[in-house]
Order: sequence, then structure tokens, then C-alpha cells
Amino acid sequence: MRRFVLPLVIAFPFIEIALFIEVGSLIGVGATLFLVILSTMLGFSLLRYHGYITFAHLRAVQNTDESPATGFLKKALGTASAILLIIPGFLTDALGLLLLVPMLRETIARHILTSSIVQSRSPPGTQRPEKSGGFVIDAEDWHEISTPNSAQSRDDGNSQNGSSSPWQP
Repeated sequence: MRRFVLPLVIAFPFIEIALFIEVGSLIGVGATLFLVILSTMLGFSLLRYHGYITFAHLRAVQNTDESPATGFLKKALGTASAILLIIPGFLTDALGLLLLVPMLRETIARHILTSSIVQSRSPPGTQRPEKSGGFVIDAEDWHEISTPNSAQSRDDGNSQNGSSSPWQP
């Protein structure tokens, strides 16, 4: 699969140009330009819609226990379809329109998620840390502890602004 990516990327602009010439000879230059402008306007409106829907979905899933990966990926593919519609060209428009089909988006999202599982393993002979460890810093419990160095004035003639901060030279 990877060996086909570079030739496809190189051939892509030539395919788009050939499609522009073919469609232009079939329906005329004016109608061809109209279709390109129409698909760009559709792409911008879909981009606005899918951007809003994606962030609304993330906000809704944030308060639940379900994984946001599948839903987010389907929404991201919808955004990708809008971007493909914005790019001038009939091949990109066809790909963008295909990505608008919900069943196809779900199939692609499922394939991406099942083929990209990330696992973490500890090196041999080590144990994983328990989840219960760690620190919780509460804003109400925070207070500054003065040390002998911080109580002294830092203005020893080297300070430009006269600040008594221990972090400034």
C-alpha cells in the first residue's frame, strides 16, 4: 500500500487537470467553473457545520464515560469531506461527496480505530505504578511558605527593576 502513495500523489494533479479538460469539453467552460464554485461554497458551509458539530460532540462526551474516539473520528471525516469539497477539482469533489455518506464514514472510522490500537508495556522486570498514587493540589489549601532566602531582599544592586522575586536575577 505504501509504495502506491507517492505515485498517486504525483499523478493526482494530472488526473484533476484531465478531468477539468474533459468536463469542460462536455458541458462548457462556464458550467465547469459554476460547478467548481458551487462545490467550494458547499464545502465552506459544510466546514462550518461540521466544525460546530464536532466541538458540540466533544463537549457532550466530556461529561460521560464513553470514549470520544469513534464519534470524533466520524465528525473529523465529515470535516475532511468539507475540505475536499473546498479544493477545486472533480476528483476531490467526488471523494468529498463519498465521505458525506454516513455509512462509509462509519466504516472508515471503524477501520482506522481497529488498525491503530496503541498498547503500552513496561520493560521486563518492572512493575506498573498503581493508579491511586499521585498528588492533588487544591487551590483552597495552597499557601506560600517563606524560606530564609525568600525573606531577604534580592535588591543587591544587580536587579534592574527592583523586584524582590527570587526568580529574577
